[in-house]
Amino acid sequence: MNRTELTAFLGPAADDLDQQTLDALLKVATRLEEKWPTADEQDSRIHALNGAAMIAADDATLNGLAVEWQTLLGRAEEARETLIGAIRWAADGVSQSEISRQTGMTRVTVGKALKP
Repeated sequence: MNRTELTAFLGPAADDLDQQTLDALLKVATRLEEKWPTADEQDSRIHALNGAAMIAADDATLNGLAVEWQTLLGRAEEARETLIGAIRWAADGVSQSEISRQTGMTRVTVGKALKP
């Protein structure tokens, strides 16, 4: 990513950042491209650069983003547990293959959800 691309990525928020901050964000963008170099990993790069830009613009704090992440992890675990209950309910009369098809999970994962 070059400076022009970074400025376009940031949009109007780039106008509120000084050159030193833009240089620092450009370095972060370069390191993120090294971490996630493929086109398939573009979403990861964008999310990570958004996090850096949010802190650079004082729109978020590291602690605040960490708390949000921890909260979402907790919600993901709750959703997983809810899905396990639904799978166990559906297993009475529906094959594991059909549950796999409906959930998009592998049959191995469905099987794990059905284990005691």
